[in-house]
Amino acid sequence: MMQLQSSWRFARLVLIGAALLHCCGACDRSSDSAKKDQNTKSRIDDLRGLPYAGTVVGDDPEHVGVVYVDPQRTEPGYNLVTLAQLSEAVLIDAEGQTIKSWSISPSRRWSHCILTPSGDLYALGADNVNPPQPHVTAKARYLAHFNWDGELVSKHQLPVHHDVELQPNGNVLALTFDSRIIPEVHKTITSRNDTISEISPRGTVVHRLSLHDALSNATDGFKLQEVAPKKWGRSQIIDLFHANSIETMRRRDLAEKNPIFGLDNILVCIRHQDTIAIIDRKSEKAIWTWGQNEISGPHDATVLDNGHILLFDNGLGRDWSRVIELDPVTKKIVWEYKAKNPTDFYTKSRGSSQRLPNGNTLIAESERGHAFEVTSNGEIVWDYYSPFEDESGERSTLGRIRRYPIEFIEAIKK
Repeated sequence: MMQLQSSWRFARLVLIGAALLHCCGACDRSSDSAKKDQNTKSRIDDLRGLPYAGTVVGDDPEHVGVVYVDPQRTEPGYNLVTLAQLSEAVLIDAEGQTIKSWSISPSRRWSHCILTPSGDLYALGADNVNPPQPHVTAKARYLAHFNWDGELVSKHQLPVHHDVELQPNGNVLALTFDSRIIPEVHKTITSRNDTISEISPRGTVVHRLSLHDALSNATDGFKLQEVAPKKWGRSQIIDLFHANSIETMRRRDLAEKNPIFGLDNILVCIRHQDTIAIIDRKSEKAIWTWGQNEISGPHDATVLDNGHILLFDNGLGRDWSRVIELDPVTKKIVWEYKAKNPTDFYTKSRGSSQRLPNGNTLIAESERGHAFEVTSNGEIVWDYYSPFEDESGERSTLGRIRRYPIEFIEAIKK
């Protein structure tokens, strides 16, 4: 009997010891996982804080202009390329030849340009400031309007950035920003709050919508993720949103199918929140959000004819980029493009994607000065490298690229 009790006590001690070892192992693994998550977050914060690259790093001089084209499978048209650090936009044909160009000099940079059916071009830019500052201040930014001949029609000093869209009433919708203390974000450090502004031809802001307010009142339970402060001149600022694209819903047929496509709604891409959101302009509330823990540092969200959303997912912390097509109703990714060796396609900042009428997708790998068109199967049928250089002879990066149909440009020429 004594021997049985002794054996039982020994077995209990073995089981307790094993359980303690298991718990310690689980704690170690949990600690390692937490450290890994914290390291990844710190790295992403560092990547967010990097300035935009002006010239291509690791340039390959053998790749200049259009290096490949499959005329049977590429979508015909002209390409509008924004050369951010050159403060210039160029319209090129399928062979890479420059047809038209627009620019302002001197100027610090352009973030995006659009071409209208009348042949006017709108550019969002920033002037040089003296003394030079590490970040562009609100007073230095401007909205420029050119005619088809490249003449400057107007230039309004406004805190605009990243995207602009012509409205049916002749006004433009643009991303803007203000600065404020947001107590739930930080009690003493100022946050940059992105806004969406409607601007008249005279440069008057006729309506402004706050992203912070819209997302704070989100109807789907959206929660702000933390963004680390960064140096802004002599002080610090929290670049809370860093939105980079807006698009007004214009498809009545889609609006009749689902309220997220309502004609008062705006689709916005928000890089530092890893989020795309749909905001009701009337209620000024976000009615749909997606992206956190799915994408990282995204750009250029657009609505496709089928109601899906096309998006450039930069992949901060992942070190490779992709372009995805999302069904916003099911919130499922239904298509993606990434390189066969994923790290061969990567840009930390900027980037754009456009679905073309033939089903192909036009993509800008901005920091490499590279743009290409792929089929739905991921085959490259048009391949282009920026031939444009700065004053020192370094190749310029690309901002965004947009393809306009031949008929669109020919109508302007008439």
